[in-house]
Amino acid sequence: MHVWNLTQSAPVQVQQGQQRSTSALAFAPNGIVLAQGGADRNIRLWDVTRGRLVRVLLGPHREAGVLAFAPTGAQLAAGYLDGRLCLWDVVQGTPLWGLQGHQLSIAALAFASTPGLLASGSADRSIRLWDTIQGEPITILRGQQSGITALAFAPHGPLLAAGSSQGSIYLWDATHHEPLQLLQEHQASVTALAFAPQGELLASGGLDHRICLWDMTSGALVRVMQSRGGSVATLAFAPNGKYLVTAGTAGCMQCWDVEQGTLFLSRYSFGPGVWLDVLPDGHFDASPAGRRFLGYTELGTMQTYRAEEVVQLFWDPQAVRAALAPYIDDEIKEPYHL
Repeated sequence: MHVWNLTQSAPVQVQQGQQRSTSALAFAPNGIVLAQGGADRNIRLWDVTRGRLVRVLLGPHREAGVLAFAPTGAQLAAGYLDGRLCLWDVVQGTPLWGLQGHQLSIAALAFASTPGLLASGSADRSIRLWDTIQGEPITILRGQQSGITALAFAPHGPLLAAGSSQGSIYLWDATHHEPLQLLQEHQASVTALAFAPQGELLASGGLDHRICLWDMTSGALVRVMQSRGGSVATLAFAPNGKYLVTAGTAGCMQCWDVEQGTLFLSRYSFGPGVWLDVLPDGHFDASPAGRRFLGYTELGTMQTYRAEEVVQLFWDPQAVRAALAPYIDDEIKEPYHL
């Protein structure tokens, strides 16, 4: 497992803790604690600034398919493949509530900014709202025509976005439990949703390789961006809202300018200490081991350049740093340790 800092080319290394495959990841709001769920049924909490394992939450049953931190970072929700939901006390490392309601696997979780409000989405086509303070169900939001695959609450207010396996996005008022709008553009399952920090935009990614930006004032489609890394598995806005990061099935992270809708960096990881940052014009930065993966074939002439030749022509770490500079804010976060 690797954790990347966009301001640096080298990854922040985190020691592998899962004995089997990783099934879910979630960052705490402070960006320091990372939760990792795996096929061994346990959830591991990491301090990514130190690269150390902080705590292991011993799973009661099947592995967690999705994880989500509460806005305070003190609670962690885990959705399981058997439809169960568990809420954990992160500080104590103990389960608070075990909740059952979904008939099929839970595919999405989202906490609202309202204290104690959690949404879960399932392959059973339902969205359930939970009171995490009392450990009780609130209501069920029905009407979706296919399974729920992604959820996101707006940063302020009761707006809830739900992506489905048929490509539709449902907007709900989570306070009054009323449907608001249906957004349709994706041609395949919506795999990820994220609101901009101020809530004015919603980003959606799907198996159709598309990344859509939606205006939340009108519900209008602002633009569609085509992922160059295959289908979109996850996405997130930067805290400053200037760029959007997506990750796809090709093993590549892509960084997009939100205002222009343009790709400004692609980041590849091939293993520990093996990475490659590529600009749209072909200039790049890479670790020494990462350069072994380089190769270039010129369209038209079909002339092939070897890795050594590509390094001579396109290796430009300064250009990569210059491309990143407009998007990076010098912000210092107070550390948060368990």
